[in-house]
Amino acid sequence: MLKRVMTSALVLALPDFNKPFIVETDASMIGVGAVLMQERHPITFISKSLGPKQQVMLVYERDMLAILHAVTKWKHYLWGRHFTIHTDHISLKYLLHQKMTTPAQHLWLVKLLGYDCDIEYKQGRENLTADALSRIPSNEVYALTTFTISSNVMAEIRKSYEDDSIIQEIIKALQMSSSAHPSYTWVNDHLNKKGKVVVDRDPELRHKLISMFHNSAMGGHSGMTVTSKTIGGLFYWKGQLKHIRQYIRECITCQRNKHENVASLGLLQPLPIPAAPFIYINMDFIEGLPKLEGNDVIMVIVDHFSIYAHCIALSHPYSASGVAKLFMNNIYKLHRLPASITSDRDPVFLSQFWKELFHSQGVNLHYSSAYHPQMEGQTEVVNKCIEHYLRCMTGDCPNQ
Repeated sequence: MLKRVMTSALVLALPDFNKPFIVETDASMIGVGAVLMQERHPITFISKSLGPKQQVMLVYERDMLAILHAVTKWKHYLWGRHFTIHTDHISLKYLLHQKMTTPAQHLWLVKLLGYDCDIEYKQGRENLTADALSRIPSNEVYALTTFTISSNVMAEIRKSYEDDSIIQEIIKALQMSSSAHPSYTWVNDHLNKKGKVVVDRDPELRHKLISMFHNSAMGGHSGMTVTSKTIGGLFYWKGQLKHIRQYIRECITCQRNKHENVASLGLLQPLPIPAAPFIYINMDFIEGLPKLEGNDVIMVIVDHFSIYAHCIALSHPYSASGVAKLFMNNIYKLHRLPASITSDRDPVFLSQFWKELFHSQGVNLHYSSAYHPQMEGQTEVVNKCIEHYLRCMTGDCPNQ
């Protein structure tokens, strides 16, 4: 039966480079989606969430971002052959032939140079696949790609429906008429509410689901916000936030390895807010870790603007020249040199080599005082998150 299903169902096809490719794209307020097809048969899909900056763009610009993302992602399929792009924004149909009037249009056209393509208009009600891909919430995509939900758990959810009279009434009504309850759908023997699997009132089943997403290595005993968004992207039950909050408060591992956040003494003296990412960065080390492949130190570099962090492993003892080499190989090649670097008074950062290296490049070096509660403290917060994760996941076997 499995062989028959796999050979007859509408599974993804392998590309045939003798046939023309068709790229269908769409953009929504939260993301972009695209599908690559040949002869109306899908080959691959992509879906990407939009950041705050992209979400405030015009509809025309978001649809163009979807096209550029798809063409760049599937360059190995499309380069050197003619293909067609379908979009539901009619003005993009004339992009390759109209007069460029804005800087954004010039940038887009440059990225499409070298491709042999036509852009055609396709009505929104016919562009269903790309439209659905563009509307998947980012937290749901994250949960689907990082967590594996056991089939036994899904079977328990189906079985729990038998003991709930309210759910049974909803299921029977939906089987008779799909419009009986607009918020609910009956798909693959599961009751869904707004695209999320409904979980019965069984407290043990809810406890198992929360434990699966909180205690696992991908969950890392995260806090209330991360855990609730991950579970809420896939499952629904009444009072979900309350149950997750109570579970995390009673988690023994979190109580053993996390400290209580209290207000620091003294007035804050924050650093100036930069105008772009990786202009001002903070650097620090996490030491005293067990050796793994010869490394026992984590160098943490945090961008002051975007709070983006790089974690780089190195071995102790480390020198200024070795740290500078790691900095060039991991930070400079991606973000170029910053305008300033803020760090504590580690001997590496106070060495003459380190000072001369960055002063010759025009980088300002800022040093904090010992036990600096008045400083901005972004690196310390990132260090705390990393240490909490490591304690929670390795607390039972600290020597491994």
